[in-house]
Amino acid sequence: MRKLKMPTPTTEALMTELEAKRTRKETLERQINAAANDSEAERAFGADYARACDDVETLTTRLLNELATFSNGGPGIASTGVVGNIHSDARMNPMAKAIGDALYARMSGKAPEGQAREFMGQSLLQMGAALLEARGERVGWLGKDTLADQIMRRSFAADHTTSDFPTLLTSAGNRVLLEAYKAAQTPLKLLARPRTASDFRSITLVKLGEAPKLDKIGESGEVKHGSRAEAKEGFKVSTFAKIFGLSRTAIINDDLGAFSDVSMAWGKAAAETEADELVALLTANAGAGINLDDNSPLYGTARGNKANAGAALGIATLGAGRQAMRDMKGLDGITPISATPKHLLVGSALETTAEQVLASIYAATVGDANPFANRLQLHVEPRLTGNAWRLFADPAELAVLTYAYLSGSEGPLFQMREGWDTLGFEYRCILDFGCGVQDWRGTYLNPGA
Repeated sequence: MRKLKMPTPTTEALMTELEAKRTRKETLERQINAAANDSEAERAFGADYARACDDVETLTTRLLNELATFSNGGPGIASTGVVGNIHSDARMNPMAKAIGDALYARMSGKAPEGQAREFMGQSLLQMGAALLEARGERVGWLGKDTLADQIMRRSFAADHTTSDFPTLLTSAGNRVLLEAYKAAQTPLKLLARPRTASDFRSITLVKLGEAPKLDKIGESGEVKHGSRAEAKEGFKVSTFAKIFGLSRTAIINDDLGAFSDVSMAWGKAAAETEADELVALLTANAGAGINLDDNSPLYGTARGNKANAGAALGIATLGAGRQAMRDMKGLDGITPISATPKHLLVGSALETTAEQVLASIYAATVGDANPFANRLQLHVEPRLTGNAWRLFADPAELAVLTYAYLSGSEGPLFQMREGWDTLGFEYRCILDFGCGVQDWRGTYLNPGA
């Protein structure tokens, strides 16, 4: 058994420097976006941004080379950290990767691949013992209780590596959690514009109005100054979390199903948390939406993005909604923005009706043609009750909803520590998420009938 190598100072320094360069790159990217339509500022930020991109690419290559060199010296793991999508555990220790894949296969019910097949028939204790033996420890003489204690104790020792069994279990749980989370996503995220938050302070969404029309220049050649209207909205990222435990008894009894069930349940719960937050933006004020910076709800007849009276979903009422969006004006209240509806959002009560309305049917006459066939994408959110329906423009062109994750924490994440109140491991699921309304232009509400 070769002696384990510990993380080198070079590896640790590279990872620290890489994280700092990534943070700098994200900051510059936000500054460039904020400086939209200011070419001088964009050029100033752009040069620094290009250098930051080159630095990140160079440092990533150096780190990969360092990890590759390190792996030739023994079965140890270079670092507990993660570089982008590069998990050092998977690259550095074949046994750790095989056990992690086997844990994931057992939890997800999927077929194991490669070396993971060798560990599929082993219990949690046997997997943990294999890792301890790979580190040069004799465990064959230990009883189940003592072995369980040894696995937990060694996992939190000062020199622990990512090959430790609890960390692999956490990684497998994260994979199951994220799959369940992605499968339970709300369609509202498809109607919103994503962004990243660097901290928990309020995010200000500045809206710049349309540029003024160009003036005809007279004989004197005088060019007049112009200005743009401006408005703002805001929201901030919040943290959502829960704790559960995996007991020492569950480890001894090989009760991986309980851990798997909780991982799946919390993945769905994280998606439901996001859905509840996004739906609340639309359903506040009795369905008129949250109040915006002007202290008026998102939808209103005065804004022109709400029908004067509720009506059933149909071609005629969809046509009225499309016209209302086309006629929307910019911040100056004059310039047409010609918003184009692309998405139709309904609750489960209207799903069948909406499918019938949007169905592409061969028309014998012009009057029978469906102008919305293949033009609107249908989205069903069961948290929206009643017969109300909403139109949305493409968020890439005219965003109404927006959401953000804390930088580096996109989606839910498991974290682990040694249990204190009970013997075993404590896990917590954390989600750093926030959402808000960027603009009322680009959506239309009909309360339905």
